[in-house]
Amino acid sequence: MGFVDLFVDLGSVSLDQLALKAKDQGIASVGIVSPVRDGLTGGVDIRSIPCAVGQDGSMKEMRKLKEISRTSLLYGGRRLGGDSKLLRTVMSYCSDMNCRLALIPDDMSMTSDSQVAEGRASSISGMKGFPSVAESTGVFRALELSRESGVSVHLHGISTARSIEIIRSFKDEGLNCSCSVVATSLCLTEEDLINSCWDPSFKTAVPLRSEKEQKALWEAIGDGTVDVVTSGYVGISEEERMVPFEEAPFGGTDYDRWIDSLFEVRESRCPQIPKDRLIHCLSSGPSGILGC
Repeated sequence: MGFVDLFVDLGSVSLDQLALKAKDQGIASVGIVSPVRDGLTGGVDIRSIPCAVGQDGSMKEMRKLKEISRTSLLYGGRRLGGDSKLLRTVMSYCSDMNCRLALIPDDMSMTSDSQVAEGRASSISGMKGFPSVAESTGVFRALELSRESGVSVHLHGISTARSIEIIRSFKDEGLNCSCSVVATSLCLTEEDLINSCWDPSFKTAVPLRSEKEQKALWEAIGDGTVDVVTSGYVGISEEERMVPFEEAPFGGTDYDRWIDSLFEVRESRCPQIPKDRLIHCLSSGPSGILGC
């Protein structure tokens, strides 16, 4: 089985470009949240993951989208994961659809206009930070609503130790849920952002946090709490990044070497984490979520 990537946002990058880079890294399947055609592209199995809601919070025709999709996943991103009322409404609507809702846990009342992680990066830069408690609040809310509705959830972009603790607790209680972390959260920290002097290339969709938080993510890969590791890729052009940090769009780092970087970091910093666990999170873990 080849590697599988999930929740890729093409942005300004073409599907052919992405497929070429994916194939070079041994990636067999990619689940994409941008509107794309399903099927083989450049030897890579491309699967469109339907979006449950629009950026304005309007609900899409989820039942129809699922019927024509090759996956049971529905994606809501931060827009769905940060709004209690919207999430409960969506879960109520799709409670009989046998689907899994994927979202980025958040509390938008705390994170609106945030640029970096709350902590050293926000203190040094003076920019508004994403509080870790906003993510853990979103995690707890999503899992409680999942228990209420019976709708399975996949929590994407987990970046804090507290979120991991909550997910582990719900899994231990038997709740059917899964989670993923992005490669940048495992390979980079807020210190890399600070040392870059606020290079927009480090303005990742999931904010870079402390080394302590990163250590908890690696440990969660080792003990099986984390099911999936993804690229976290959002296609941003060089032109879009040639602006001050606060004006730059959130995106992902280069797609070319993200898998190699993960294995290099595991070897150099976390050799106690079984290599097989990382391979699982890059292959059979995401394959099971996507339905390959």
